[in-house]
Amino acid sequence: IAKAPLTVTARTKSIDFGAAAANDGVEYSGFVNGETEAVLSGTLSYTYLTIGGTPEPYTPGSPIGTYHIVPAGLTSDNYAITFQNGSLKVGAQTIDKPQAVNRTYTYTGAEQTFELTGFNAEQMEISDNSRQTAAGTYIVTVTPKDNYTWSTEGNCSFEWNIGKAALTAEASSHTVAYGDAVPTYTVSYRGFLNGEETPTTAPVLSATYTTTSIPGMYSVIFTTDPEFANYTVTTTAGLVTVNRATGATEPVASDCAYTGNEQTGVSQDGTYVVLGGVTRATGAGNYQFTATPDSNHTWSDGTTETKIYNWTIAKAPLTVTARTKSIDFG
Repeated sequence: IAKAPLTVTARTKSIDFGAAAANDGVEYSGFVNGETEAVLSGTLSYTYLTIGGTPEPYTPGSPIGTYHIVPAGLTSDNYAITFQNGSLKVGAQTIDKPQAVNRTYTYTGAEQTFELTGFNAEQMEISDNSRQTAAGTYIVTVTPKDNYTWSTEGNCSFEWNIGKAALTAEASSHTVAYGDAVPTYTVSYRGFLNGEETPTTAPVLSATYTTTSIPGMYSVIFTTDPEFANYTVTTTAGLVTVNRATGATEPVASDCAYTGNEQTGVSQDGTYVVLGGVTRATGAGNYQFTATPDSNHTWSDGTTETKIYNWTIAKAPLTVTARTKSIDFG
């Protein structure tokens, strides 16, 4: 009596990448007379092997794909057993997408890293834009590595921004004397983080001060603001302070004698002065005039007080002589 043919086929089993090998048992084809696997001897066992080439055992780190489930171990006196391989289907492991911790940064002069929570470098890859130094807007893409897939549909990308840092640009201030040449205006900066001092747009400064401007204060303003790739610039105006110039010289007072004509008591004019009082007269007498530096100048010692000068028209000499007269006695 020949043994009856019996086919033992491993059922297909699906697992995720990284999981241990598993099976869903076997199916039997060929039992007679109502018999079941209970009449078989031995212990059913399984091996899990790669398909094609030299078979290699499946391990939890084996890549996704289909592997053989190879059943064995059963024997029987009455059945000629044929084992049929089943399929172990290893699918990509689902993983959750990472989330952004912060999408907005401020320029620091140093490289900054876009922060994600839930990022696993063993399972995911991130694009190069995740580390940047310059101010700007960047797109970061995260993709699952081989053997992994997102647990939700769609790509995983983030827009993040490095904002410009604050920078103050201040126009230079100058103190000049009346009539001085126009100074060279310069710009100083406060707030540089990494030594950068070259603007993408150079500043232009101007002021209303000229060599004929009267003493006072004149603003130095930005007619063109400086621009920087990594800074937002706030400008501050400077000042040109114009002081009086030294150089006023005193006049010289002098006396004179009455001539019957108008005369001046100023024998030498001063420079950059304003005269007041009596500088010209006709009649003999004592007179007084004043001298004050004009609004653009001071005396040589830097003062501006009014000075007083006295002068005199002296009386002219006059001789009164009685004429000779002859008369008779009595």
